[in-house]
Amino acid sequence: AVVSTQSTGAKEIFKDTAVKFTIEGQRHLGACLGSDTFKDQYCTEKVQKWCSEMGKLCEIAKIHPQVAYAAYTHGYQHKFTYFFRTIGEFEKYLKPLDDILTYCFLPCLFGSAISDVERRIVALPTRDGGLGISVLETKAPIDYHASTTITRAHVDEIKKRGNDIPPPANHLISLSKMASNKKQKEEVEELKRMLSPVVKRSLELASGQGASSWLVTLPLEEKGFVLSRSEFTDALNIRYHRQLKGLPDLCACGAKYNLTHALNCKRGGYIHKRHDDVAKFTARLLSKKYKDVELEPGLTPIPSDNIGDTTDGARPDIRV
Repeated sequence: AVVSTQSTGAKEIFKDTAVKFTIEGQRHLGACLGSDTFKDQYCTEKVQKWCSEMGKLCEIAKIHPQVAYAAYTHGYQHKFTYFFRTIGEFEKYLKPLDDILTYCFLPCLFGSAISDVERRIVALPTRDGGLGISVLETKAPIDYHASTTITRAHVDEIKKRGNDIPPPANHLISLSKMASNKKQKEEVEELKRMLSPVVKRSLELASGQGASSWLVTLPLEEKGFVLSRSEFTDALNIRYHRQLKGLPDLCACGAKYNLTHALNCKRGGYIHKRHDDVAKFTARLLSKKYKDVELEPGLTPIPSDNIGDTTDGARPDIRV
């Protein structure tokens, strides 16, 4: 691509070659160079293609939300990064794609529409209690600013046609990360001020160490990491203390039925289920190493003067 004032001279110089010229613009290493018109057309077509692909991922999310979430967070969303870093003002083309994420993809994961505040929450990294699904219109200018700052020395060297390779911009990379982390912490604190005490506590628990392991783990069937549609959707809603669908009005114990009561009622079975799930998972891991593993085996009767649980039916969780 050449500027219009130089096109005539360039064509004359290369008239006997196969070199092609354009004064509108050209795709270059995946990004684009040229006029604003060419840039608008290039970026618009790129986003339209992404929207079409996201529409297909939304269809998958309706049936397999965990698989769709893993596909987006582990792979698909990273294809945007290069364009955000190399094309200025890319954010003004991203609203259609953000709308698909907010009004189609995320509702497929949660099983219902989400509020504006919840959209900001899920945009946080998983380590801060979010889902790592960024608002792209917000992310694009941040990525572009960081990229241009870090590569400025290289650009200047190219412009002056120098031969020196600038030293690694490690300090600029560190400063960029520090600024990003600071902005992230400010966003978390602002959100906490807006949330109810219960949801605020849920966000704090979701940002605890290991609390998001189930989200960042790939849904590998041979490892037993695959969740059904209802399991994944319910887990997301419980993570942010959202109301679950299909709950009865009253519990079997007579109390009003809600999420908190369901997880704590001794007649509901969830306390035992949480305990049994941990025991079964531990036993399954142990069985890969040891041949004789048994869940809740009976105990040999022991004298009543011995220390420990001597009641009838007492048994350990696992025997190895």
